[in-house]
Amino acid sequence: MFKSWGDVPHDNAQFVSRMFQMHTSVVRGSAYPEQTQRELAEIQGRFEGVFLARVGIGPKRASQLLTKIIQTQEARASEWYQGIGEASLRGRERWKEIHKRRRKGLNLAEIEFVRKYPTAKHAAWAECTRALLNTDCSFIPVSQSDIPIDPSPTMQEWQSLIRLIGCTNVDIVKMQSPVEMMKRPLFVLGGNRLLLCDLSNALDQLWNAFDNVAQSECDFCDVYSKWKAKWLEEEAEAHFNRLFAKEHVFRGLAYPDPDKAGGTAELDLAVYWAPFLILCEAKARNFRFESQMGDLGRLRTDLERNLEDAFEQARRAARHISSVQEATLTETKTGRQLVIRKDEVKKTYLMTVSLHHLSIAATRLSALAPLGLFQDHEYPYSTSIADLDTITEFCPGPDAFLHYVERRTALEKGPVEVLGDELSLFGAYLQNRLRLDDLDVRPKKGMHNMATFLGFEDKFDRVMQFRRGDRTECPTIEFEIPIQVKRIFRELQGRFANQDARWIAFSLLDLSYPALRTLARMFDEIRKQVPSSGKLCRNTIALDDLVISLIASRDLPLDKLRQATVHRALLEKYRRRAKKSIGFGIHLPDSVRLFHGAVWFSGEWHQDPNMEALIREDVFSFPMSGSKLPGANEPCFCGSSIKFKKCCRGRIEAARRAE
Repeated sequence: MFKSWGDVPHDNAQFVSRMFQMHTSVVRGSAYPEQTQRELAEIQGRFEGVFLARVGIGPKRASQLLTKIIQTQEARASEWYQGIGEASLRGRERWKEIHKRRRKGLNLAEIEFVRKYPTAKHAAWAECTRALLNTDCSFIPVSQSDIPIDPSPTMQEWQSLIRLIGCTNVDIVKMQSPVEMMKRPLFVLGGNRLLLCDLSNALDQLWNAFDNVAQSECDFCDVYSKWKAKWLEEEAEAHFNRLFAKEHVFRGLAYPDPDKAGGTAELDLAVYWAPFLILCEAKARNFRFESQMGDLGRLRTDLERNLEDAFEQARRAARHISSVQEATLTETKTGRQLVIRKDEVKKTYLMTVSLHHLSIAATRLSALAPLGLFQDHEYPYSTSIADLDTITEFCPGPDAFLHYVERRTALEKGPVEVLGDELSLFGAYLQNRLRLDDLDVRPKKGMHNMATFLGFEDKFDRVMQFRRGDRTECPTIEFEIPIQVKRIFRELQGRFANQDARWIAFSLLDLSYPALRTLARMFDEIRKQVPSSGKLCRNTIALDDLVISLIASRDLPLDKLRQATVHRALLEKYRRRAKKSIGFGIHLPDSVRLFHGAVWFSGEWHQDPNMEALIREDVFSFPMSGSKLPGANEPCFCGSSIKFKKCCRGRIEAARRAE
């Protein structure tokens, strides 16, 4: 969805505060329940006995009870819903039966029925409403003795759970706003029966309740906070390892502090997949409810600790790496060294990972300027550990992850302000790689332009529903690109030990869907060619600042084919004055491999007499069979920039006459 807004006071702190309040007012979890339960078990559950002694129940046990409460409640509600559904069906069937007999005559009651309910749908709704009013649903809330769990909950555990997140009449009286009920999602009815509406939010509030207990005791808080930070770093490392081999991922790095002579600084995580480098800081700081509800002082503090401080630490590492020709960072635990040569790094991404979802802040860093944050308009890629978990699970490969990071970060500086949480944006990336032009999202002059991404996260929700047993089929999550291009990426991924393959994949990801479709058609067409023995056939296309050449042979030795591929890629880059050039060498008799070699060249164009001579000597190319020739006044397909009618049209027509 795309919207253009007019006079919106988005450049002041009060607007930012209202933005957070609106987002917080919607009951939602910060992650999937399974993810939050794992955090409860592995972080706070490490101190199960400590929490049990302090509040009467531990995090693991409390999480288990919440799960059983909602499962028991849902089973009972299903029985109730079934009765409502049966009543609705009776109303529909009665209407149909009366409607069949209308020509034979109806009694007064039936005439009145038809008059009141002109359609079967009206009759069904009426019966459904009547059943809702008359059916007793008081059996749905759950009491202590109803929970099917071994061991059964004790009275102490039940009361402790209520004290942590229960909403009693006493709690309601103390509330200043209905939104505060979000903090106490476990409704307490007569006889200490409990009603739970949303498990995700309840687990978030349970986490917050135990976290507050830990923060209130200085000695315990120190141990607890260190474990929380360590867990976050280890989890982020594990997620990176899904996409990158272990030799590319580093954690807990020490290096010379560029801001303090003789000092040492630390970096939480780094991924070096040359020529790409990720510098990442992970922060397990709190994001308080009061911050989200309009307390500007707390809001700024929390965002600064979770985002800007982390960003500055990542920038410090980047400054050190750029200040020397060869930087050495050392893992403090293992002694393993990360050596980065300045001239080998072409793209560096700064990244921050938070323990929990930071409301709408993570995907709208540019909107935080009124709070005094990110004043130089430079931004990291910021995400939560739960979202990083989902993204790295479904991301097609390391090349796609890096490209997503680049596209996501670029949105912060684009002409259109993007509204959407992390999974919405990642879902949109899988569909069109966040190319706003392909979505017909164009900024309008004089307007405050916003693009709202809705529904793209549904595919991930459906996968989680399948895993819980709520769906019978698991949806497929994949790149929406032509099948032939998927084959290209699979071939490139098998060659990722070569940096050229990484660059080629990254560059292809930047192309529009029509451009990728054209590339797929080029591969299809060139395989239909039958060059004579020892000869080559070729095709070249220019896409913005990228030129792609396909060179195919029937019987040329593979080393000769590679030489020809390199020659063609360089020649076409120069001819078309492109910044980047890709060449694919294809051995036609092999139908298993889509291509047998791929080369990559990049750099600014500079006039070269040798290349000029090679172009003059170059054998004229012909368009492949079935391809459309340019119009007479359009640029020639050979890349000369001369009109087709004054360039290659004459020789092509002559060749066709000779045939």
